[in-house]
Amino acid sequence: KKNIIDFYKIPPEKVDCAYNGVNFERFSRAYSAEEKENIRKKYILPEKFLLYIGTLQPRKNIPAVIEALKDLDIKLVLAGNRKAHNFDPKIDETIEKNNLANKIIFPGWIDEDDKPALLQMAECFVFPSLYEGFGIPLIEAMAAGTPVVCSGIPVLREIGKDAALFCEEKNSREFAENISKILADENSRNNLIEKGKNNAQNFTWQKSAEKTLEA
Repeated sequence: KKNIIDFYKIPPEKVDCAYNGVNFERFSRAYSAEEKENIRKKYILPEKFLLYIGTLQPRKNIPAVIEALKDLDIKLVLAGNRKAHNFDPKIDETIEKNNLANKIIFPGWIDEDDKPALLQMAECFVFPSLYEGFGIPLIEAMAAGTPVVCSGIPVLREIGKDAALFCEEKNSREFAENISKILADENSRNNLIEKGKNNAQNFTWQKSAEKTLEA
């Protein structure tokens, strides 16, 4: 909304905002240990991992999280198509420069049906974007009961509220510290999960449709 007002000089009272939604029931569904194990084998995943799902473009700022792995004893799963348009070459450069190939897993494209269980299996969902229009994966992760560490850009603060740990976009050390909090402190982790689930339930496609119809 702010961008439309700023760039097109449209009066604020003429601009409405309808948020995206998430299918909360789908992402919060309980998966059996056997179902999760099948997904682990399908994508060849480690026992514990951090997770990013999305495009691998420069605006996603993935090298910031890769650098954070230098200070963390856990692997990072980067789920997305490496051959898709505008792949960020700095991803491979950062991995090579820091000798982190053994800590990064590229499972490729994730089937939509597997996404909720995969999110639930992750220790933490990382979302270091420099720019987002909304940031649906952040809300999907919260609905799945996965703690979120993300960049502190205005749109993510707006939808994440107090249910995520925010970092300065390029500050790898801050990403490492916030991820460490989630891995080490069970109370902080559970508190974040609870807040995330409550927050995700505010974003429904029903509300989005009603707001659009009203406009």
